[in-house]
Amino acid sequence: MPPQPSAIDQANTLLQRGDTARAIAVIQQAADRGDGDALFQAGLWRLIGQPLPRDLPRARMLLRRAVEAGHADAALIEVALVANGSGGTEDWPAAHALLARAARTNPVAASHLKAVDAMAIDAQGDPAPMATPEWLCEDPAVA
Repeated sequence: MPPQPSAIDQANTLLQRGDTARAIAVIQQAADRGDGDALFQAGLWRLIGQPLPRDLPRARMLLRRAVEAGHADAALIEVALVANGSGGTEDWPAAHALLARAARTNPVAASHLKAVDAMAIDAQGDPAPMATPEWLCEDPAVA
């Protein structure tokens, strides 16, 4: 007997056939079982607003659950949403902590963390103040 298609494959097939309600039900059932891929898919659908209505707080919650189920891509999206406040409070320190946690097992997250940590930013993720320029010439303006 051939292997059962994943919930994602089943949902995509149903969406291609125009059976949105059944596609949503397949993903919801798998998400209710704790399937990380289904939780990620439901979170993406809530994030983009298709085929489910856009709901950023719910998207963040679903992505958090996907991360807890071990979904690496969900972790990267969650970091961005927490950092910029989409669907909840903007919280740079929490976003940085989430990125550091993801970086332990995800090479993409590790490279993002390395880049972020090399930036001249403060504890809230804001750019550090630029140095006051020293004017060398007024015409042409050179500082």
